[in-house]
Amino acid sequence: TEPEVLILQLMRYRYDDVQQKLEKIHNEVTSPPTLILPSGTRYSLHSVINHIGEDTQSGHYNVIMFEAEAEKIVLLDDTSVSYIDQLEEEMKKTSYIFFYIAE
Repeated sequence: TEPEVLILQLMRYRYDDVQQKLEKIHNEVTSPPTLILPSGTRYSLHSVINHIGEDTQSGHYNVIMFEAEAEKIVLLDDTSVSYIDQLEEEMKKTSYIFFYIAE
């Protein structure tokens, strides 16, 4: 059976042979609000962890949580919790880990 929580992690870094270090991949990623596996199991997007920074040695993390019942998006950023109307375009380039909950 499939898990209750499906966690998907993107590979946001690649090794640069010239500079001999990991570099961040800034490709935009759009996460579907619902995933349906081949088995028919449906998952709803619950939250996304974002990494804001250029390398593996530094940066900042925040979380976007989707309150489906209230139809709200919550931004959790250190000690700040706020509601946002829509995802900023930059957040689509910093998405790192996706949490989906089985319906």
